[in-house]
Amino acid sequence: MIHRWFSQNVDLVIYINGTGAITPQKTFDGRFVFEANTTTEPILWCQEPDYKTCIDPRAARRMSRVIKMGVASALIALKDGGVECPDAIVTGSGFGCMADTELFLTSIIKNEEKFLNPAPFIHSTHNTISSQIALLKKCTGYNQTYVHGPISFESALLDGMMLLDEEKAQSVLVGGVDEMTSNLFSITSRFDKWKEKPNASECGFFGSDSKGSIAGEGSVFFLLSKNRNENSYGRIIDVDTFLNPNNQFDIKTCVDQFLNKAHVKIDDLNLCLIGKSGDNRFDTIYDDFISLMSENCSFGYFKHLCGEYLTASSFAVWMSAQILNTQILPKEIIASGGKKNNFKNILIYNQYRNKYHSLILLSIC
Repeated sequence: MIHRWFSQNVDLVIYINGTGAITPQKTFDGRFVFEANTTTEPILWCQEPDYKTCIDPRAARRMSRVIKMGVASALIALKDGGVECPDAIVTGSGFGCMADTELFLTSIIKNEEKFLNPAPFIHSTHNTISSQIALLKKCTGYNQTYVHGPISFESALLDGMMLLDEEKAQSVLVGGVDEMTSNLFSITSRFDKWKEKPNASECGFFGSDSKGSIAGEGSVFFLLSKNRNENSYGRIIDVDTFLNPNNQFDIKTCVDQFLNKAHVKIDDLNLCLIGKSGDNRFDTIYDDFISLMSENCSFGYFKHLCGEYLTASSFAVWMSAQILNTQILPKEIIASGGKKNNFKNILIYNQYRNKYHSLILLSIC
């Protein structure tokens, strides 16, 4: 049985006016250039900037790694969009500040629950990143963090779009942030989530017939507005999620309903970015999805560049915004079929272990 969770009012036009991304690729400076991952490491770690260039060193020294990633990418997005202070901040995170959580729990054990430093606990909460951004920018408006597992970013994105739709904000900062730690990797490895012998090269990532994915992490923020400016990257048309489809027919039904509500035909899609993760237990779902699309549609993947993590779809939205803005489809995306230019409509389809499924539709300005 399919459970539909939410979908946006398609009559609303939302523009992406600024972006900021810290990912396993060198995206922090805004470059739309990728490097194929050839490492055999089980985790794709973020390539981080010199934080002194965007965060006051006095403030940064009190921040953990993931907080610096989140704050820096948010400040980059605001600067890119030419906005000093947003009206609202909405963040999605699957696990939140894991390193601070681990530090706090470890201190409980080591100190036998006595004389604990409160700082790790304060920083361990999921809304720490949104709070730090608000404190730095003196933003006293709406501030929310969603912890909805693999659809945390989609939840945040929907909330931001609703704020604009209801005219409760003129500009909304929306982001997805998750970090990987050695302890988290070790614990989640028990559930067969990661490859035992990873090969993150383009061929090995998708060509290997084995279970598990390559772990990743990232922090991506977007400045959204109902008003277009000369630097707008593209439009977000709609977002939707569904849960536990029974078969390929259920997925096709959800996709058809999603596109019909957006007044977009399958033949109108120029590119589909799909979340193949290299896990042979679930990647066949994407193969079935591809069979539903038009022969004129190009296909691209994104998790071989950022790894698998709960808010990886935010990286796909960043990638889509860049493609719409530049009209360039990098060869590292491993695109196939259709045309490689004139991109007007991009559909992102992501699923997590065939339980949580999401669709995000973007269009050119």
